[in-house]
Amino acid sequence: MYPPFDMAREGLERQFENIKFEPNSGLTTDELLSKLRRHRRVNPKEPRILTRAWLFHLICSEARIAIDAADYFIGKIEHGDLLAALRNEWLAKEVDDEFKNDKSCAPGAFSCRLDLSHTCPDWRNLLKYGVVGLRDRVVGRSGVFYEAVTHVYDGIIILIQRFNVLSPDSALAALDKRPPQTFQEALQLAYLYHELQEMEGEPIRSMGRFDLLYYEYFMNDIKAGRLTHEYAKELLKYYWIKFYAKDQGKAFGKPFLFGPDVNELSYLSFETFREMRVVDPKFHVRLSQRTPVDFIDEVLKCITIGCNSIVIVNNDKQVEMLCRHGRSLKDAEDYILIGCYEPAIMGKEMNCSGASEINLAKCVEMTLAS
Repeated sequence: MYPPFDMAREGLERQFENIKFEPNSGLTTDELLSKLRRHRRVNPKEPRILTRAWLFHLICSEARIAIDAADYFIGKIEHGDLLAALRNEWLAKEVDDEFKNDKSCAPGAFSCRLDLSHTCPDWRNLLKYGVVGLRDRVVGRSGVFYEAVTHVYDGIIILIQRFNVLSPDSALAALDKRPPQTFQEALQLAYLYHELQEMEGEPIRSMGRFDLLYYEYFMNDIKAGRLTHEYAKELLKYYWIKFYAKDQGKAFGKPFLFGPDVNELSYLSFETFREMRVVDPKFHVRLSQRTPVDFIDEVLKCITIGCNSIVIVNNDKQVEMLCRHGRSLKDAEDYILIGCYEPAIMGKEMNCSGASEINLAKCVEMTLAS
């Protein structure tokens, strides 16, 4: 049995401080790093995508993991940021090789970066196929890319099995064999996937259209008697508090998207959000003429009491803009908001809107001073 959220909240908010990884559950970060170095010495000409996939698989299969018996959701793994460090090593070398002979621009005029903070997985396919289904879609295809993808998903399956050994009754119990079938399983899979992508060094800046993605799981559980509204709220609180706990509300925020058409889960989500009173996650709302007024009232209730980590966008204008810039109407109507509020089509594009910055005022200054 799990304690009520209000009783467990203080500990849940600090769950990422001094994580107690099971000492006998796997290798330390230093031991993983030693294996990586040995692998690179033995395979000096291996394609980089395969080296990253090999390291991802190694972490999933051999890194130390942690289980909190008082938490509904599992996903703590001691990865030591090894994947991000490997990418940054390669990036620094390529930047140096590419730009070492270039003249530097005027200070403050321009900046650019590898934008990895505006990404959104294809949540729809993750939930539809599960880890095994996604792996099976690429098994047998030829090419380095498909080999790497297979290795990655094989690693995730092994990781799930390792968690199941320590916690055989968790919502992960069957997810190494099939897609999620319940509300809790769907949330658990999304959370684990989130952690593994961010482990690789790519922050997830949209959790997708939440009330659409999880509505079927939610309603099926309600109809089958596996879930009540109060139990669903407990699950959501345990789930959402993780995104606050990770950075204590000091990072960008974890966006969840709602509307413009709403359902029972939409209302329950805002009721839960209002009760939690947190600054993270961040809620995005697509608002249109057809959005019910009573749902808008639920959004405003949150804002007026200070639960205002909410972005509201004009849905009709967003769709119009996307169509004007080449998207089909079907795709445009299915847009998500990545990061703060940048529109994109889930599973089909990443807008990478933070890749470069030009200081227009600097251009004026340089013109006047020349």
